[in-house]
Parts: sequence; C-alpha cells; structure tokens
Amino acid sequence: MPIPRPENLIPLNKRTKEAQREIRSKGGKASAEKRREIKKMSEIYSDFLAEEYEVQISEDVKKKMSGVKLLKYTMQKVFEQGGAPAVSLLKEVREGTEGSKLKIGGLNGDAIPFEYVDPPATDASTE
Repeated sequence: MPIPRPENLIPLNKRTKEAQREIRSKGGKASAEKRREIKKMSEIYSDFLAEEYEVQISEDVKKKMSGVKLLKYTMQKVFEQGGAPAVSLLKEVREGTEGSKLKIGGLNGDAIPFEYVDPPATDASTE
C-alpha cells in the first residue's frame, strides 16, 4: 500500500459528481455494516444476560445464576485477582459504555474518537 501524502488529497467538492457519489456510497455501506455488527453483538449480549446458567463455584458447590449475576460474579473474581486482566476488563467496560474516546485537555473539552492501528512496516525501498 502506498504511503498517504497530504498533497495528493483531493477535496470532495473538487471531484466529479460520479466520484462523489461512489465515495458516499462506500461510506454509507460501511456505516450500515458497522451498525449491523453492533446490533448483532448487542443481541448476543442480551441473550446471554437473559439466560440462566449452572456454575461450579467450588469443587462441591454448584449454583444457578442468571446471566447478569454470572457476569457480576466473574467480574468480581477478575477484580479480586487484579493485575493485567483487571485492567483489561476495566478498559473493555469503559469502551463498551463510553466508546473509544481520547480526551485532550485545552481543546474545549471535546473528546476525539480514535482507533489503534499498527505502525507501518519499514520498507527498505523507501529508506
């Protein structure tokens, strides 16, 4: 994949109507696909939380729990152990409830959505 260069960017209003329509169409399709994915995950979580499960608490103790109680029980156990799993769980809960946002101070308090990406691979031909 070529390295993106700002000087090669063409504003949407400087493109042909056909190119604008194609770009908007791709964006609309990607947005719809993302909404479907989010809805599906929401349904999976909802189904899980609505069920009842038999959980092995200890060697000789089994207990029936609703999905909500099982989730709380599991989270409690993870937090009790601490360390990286607890931090990771906190991050997942925060992102699940607030989304992936980075807050930058001094910029009117606006949150900026972001995503993590891998750094580009170094290519010997570009050095």
